[in-house]
Amino acid sequence: MRKLVISLVVILLSMPAAGLAQTPSFGLRGGLNMAGFGGSRIVSSDARAGFTFGAFVAIPMRAAVAIQPEVVFSRRGAKRAAYDYDAFPQDGDAPPLGVYLSEKTSHDYLEVPVLLKLSPSARGDFVRPILFAGPSVGFLLGAKEVYDTDYAEHLKSMDFGVIIGGGMELGRLSVDARYNLGLAAIDKDYEASFGHVAGDVKNRAFTVSAGLRLF
Repeated sequence: MRKLVISLVVILLSMPAAGLAQTPSFGLRGGLNMAGFGGSRIVSSDARAGFTFGAFVAIPMRAAVAIQPEVVFSRRGAKRAAYDYDAFPQDGDAPPLGVYLSEKTSHDYLEVPVLLKLSPSARGDFVRPILFAGPSVGFLLGAKEVYDTDYAEHLKSMDFGVIIGGGMELGRLSVDARYNLGLAAIDKDYEASFGHVAGDVKNRAFTVSAGLRLF
């Protein structure tokens, strides 16, 4: 999965060199995340609010098609989550993430999405609907949890996912809603007394954001 996401990022970034039709535009965006956890052993997850902000460049390919790489800070985690302990022997080791998942957690990522953006209306229109989708790579900057001071040691340094969303552009301003589906486990594998346990916790986030095209 990691190789697939990285390959998609590389392919999308290399496309403009062959098809650049107009001048790229640069801007800033920020918004609010409602984040939680997924995975086959997560039985419930209450969303926690976090913020996101960063920059983007929109590289036109055709009148209604652009590639939009972004670099954004994003706070993830969960307000409260429940782990499925039935998957482990009663006399076995508790999973490293089994305790902290019951309390609020914060995961800070530097994320690099590369989005294929579609604008069905003409480029010169003041109001333009937009649709976008693409892969995203996240780099863990830090993590906090109420009880575990070594919490970040349980997490992998990178995350991989896909983003889908849509919104509206109004001149230089834009608003959008997007869903980030984590495809890779963010918790590390570990060795328990009953054998090897693979990581299974995955990021999920719904984001509402606003953007400003500077030039």
